[in-house]
Amino acid sequence: MSYFRHVEACNRFEPERFLPLRLAGRRVGFIRRDTVAALADERAVFTLGAHSVDFAETLTEPAIRTQALAGVVDRLTYVSTAGGAFLEWLEGKALPGVEVLKVA
Repeated sequence: MSYFRHVEACNRFEPERFLPLRLAGRRVGFIRRDTVAALADERAVFTLGAHSVDFAETLTEPAIRTQALAGVVDRLTYVSTAGGAFLEWLEGKALPGVEVLKVA
């Protein structure tokens, strides 16, 4: 298997397995549906909906969001900092998470 095919296989996106992760109504990423239940007790950080997971409206500043997430991330089994988004970035596409940070 070529390197590109390996990267492609590792980054298959199956939309039915994910919910959008939103900040101020804008999608900034995705979260696996099977992970959402682990966030149910984190009402100060997330608002869980049937069709999306939103950051709490009180987390308006990037530093506040970072601090809030630091307390949650230990309970998650996987946190992606690249993957498919990295490939899109290499293609020159705008990434929603980066765009939100530019506005914040």
